Amino acid sequence: MITKYYIPIIWALLLLALIFPYKERWTKTPRPIVSLAQSTWEFVPTKLGDASGRLLKGPRYYLEFVNDSIFLVQLEATKVYGLYRYQAGNQSITFGNIQHINQQCCNSQFSLSLIDELRSIQSCQLSNGNLKLYGKTDLTFKAKYI
Repeated sequence: MITKYYIPIIWALLLLALIFPYKERWTKTPRPIVSLAQSTWEFVPTKLGDASGRLLKGPRYYLEFVNDSIFLVQLEATKVYGLYRYQAGNQSITFGNIQHINQQCCNSQFSLSLIDELRSIQSCQLSNGNLKLYGKTDLTFKAKYI
């Protein structure tokens, strides 16, 4: 007699156990909004034999995204700032309006070419703590402060 009441309850629980995993698939999970704001990235030289490889023993170059539209680059002697636009959905990034804060001292030819290469950047990829920028030449930065 008691089992007569428990059988419908057990069937209802089994049915819920089968339907619940499918309910998880039906609900849309919101995509997180990725922002580069308030993050700092350190330039990673590509090869040890060329000029960028010699930088392993020399100065460090940092790319800082101050907010969602302003970036700052630390060179050997000066800082450079400008505007950027980042779209996480299609992984595009562009840099523009690049200005030097002070030009009283000399920067190496490599650091000046690094700034010129930023102007040609069109896309990027964030993966494994690295920011890869693609343009005329590819630049790689590792996360310093996120």
